[in-house]
Amino acid sequence: MAWQKLKPDQQYGETITLREQGIALSGAFIKGRGLQDYEYVELFIDGSMRRIGFKFHQEPTGETFKLIRESESGRLIQTTCWRTDPWLDEIVTLPKTERRFLIETDTSVENPSEGVRYFVFVGYSFQPQRDFKTKGDYPRLSGVYRLFKDEELVRIGEAEDLETRLKEHLRHYKDQADTYDFCEIPDLEARKAEEKRLLKEFQDAYGRLPKLNKISS
Repeated sequence: MAWQKLKPDQQYGETITLREQGIALSGAFIKGRGLQDYEYVELFIDGSMRRIGFKFHQEPTGETFKLIRESESGRLIQTTCWRTDPWLDEIVTLPKTERRFLIETDTSVENPSEGVRYFVFVGYSFQPQRDFKTKGDYPRLSGVYRLFKDEELVRIGEAEDLETRLKEHLRHYKDQADTYDFCEIPDLEARKAEEKRLLKEFQDAYGRLPKLNKISS
């Protein structure tokens, strides 16, 4: 089996933590990005890409939330409005470490007051693994899927019709996979983006693609 690259824990640092009553912005983020003088923020939700975005202001507008000081640098956005979508509301039931996300930067937006420069990718929730050979359990929906063999991830893909794609893979791969999991993503652009992200994450960790991704189907 190939070597797996181990990386430092990045859960702490420039992060947000989703809470039942609000969103906490880490002091490392506020201080590191020079946002200490910004006292207000606008919130944005991108449901198709599973992202939460932030636009910071020094003065209030009719669309801003007050940033509450939690520590010397940490801030809190005290609101439950971010939980309007079911995929977000489910997150508050998870352990704290699974509600903490690294903040990403859209470098095409230079000023944090002029656009969504900072955002977090919340990610998709995969269903529990199912038996690859039980065709009656194949999902009849669009999404991203992962094939496994003896718990090793062997293929990542996306499909408009997961049921049809998995049947094709069963004919083609046979015993090269024994279980699979999936997440529903109806939007084509979002599916492609998630597939690309998962492939990159795997390649960064192992230095290669999953073994069955090298085989066209």
